[in-house]
Amino acid sequence: MSDFENALAKAVMSSLSEESETELVCKRPPEIEARRIIDLFNDMNSSCEFCKGDLVTWKQGLKNGRYPQKNYPAIVTRIYSKPISRSDMESGSNHFREPLDLVILVDTGDEVSEFHVDSRRFKLYQGQIDGLREEA
Repeated sequence: MSDFENALAKAVMSSLSEESETELVCKRPPEIEARRIIDLFNDMNSSCEFCKGDLVTWKQGLKNGRYPQKNYPAIVTRIYSKPISRSDMESGSNHFREPLDLVILVDTGDEVSEFHVDSRRFKLYQGQIDGLREEA
């Protein structure tokens, strides 16, 4: 398969999964959605104190970016005392004025990249760490 065909297949699969998530929300009874949105609100507002070097992952239901992948760790590289806001988004975007106060390093599969994120959406990574190298 060519690079173009691979990219096209990924785009189709991504749009299918987005549609299925939307359909799932619409099929929930309102009283279940009410409980779920209250829980998400509480999770979003429960803060964690992160330190440079901490492994973090998305809180359940609060992932709003491509990376890191769900349940995969990222490492904190910088913490801003005063959050920065994205000014390049329109008011209808879910990223409009989002307070970006954490910088994380993520292995995207092709490269290692840093991303500015909202720390309220993250928790400490609790998964196992295999083959941890000892520092010299």
